[in-house]
Amino acid sequence: MNGKVLTAIVLALAVTMIAIRLLNSGAAPTPELFKAGLTFNAAVEQARAQSKPALIVATASWCGPCQVYKRSTLADADVLSQLKDRVVPALVDVDADPDAARLLKVYSIPATYLIVNGEITAKAEGVLSESQLLALVSAPASPR
Repeated sequence: MNGKVLTAIVLALAVTMIAIRLLNSGAAPTPELFKAGLTFNAAVEQARAQSKPALIVATASWCGPCQVYKRSTLADADVLSQLKDRVVPALVDVDADPDAARLLKVYSIPATYLIVNGEITAKAEGVLSESQLLALVSAPASPR
């Protein structure tokens, strides 16, 4: 490989890495599904009153994968349309609400929980795809 080609490849890789870092930097906006801004306790109580499951996502502002999850799956229009009337959603910042994090036994973030009648019936850690999130919400209601 001659020097110009190698330099062009290195430069292209550097520009790509910078672009990826810029796109994934900083806190992601709150996804539409979570715009009500419910706390953990409010979501669980509202879900119980409405006979719906609560969909809780444990996150943190400093967590890169959490921000990717908020920008991707949790912001997906199809996810919003399928879940907006089926669940009572809440984002739980593990730093701002350590009591909720303790109750949920959060060990890794992001973590997604389905809570039915106050009991965790499904849990998944990491960034879920659209199909994984919808499968979690459709999981049978058996306490974990």
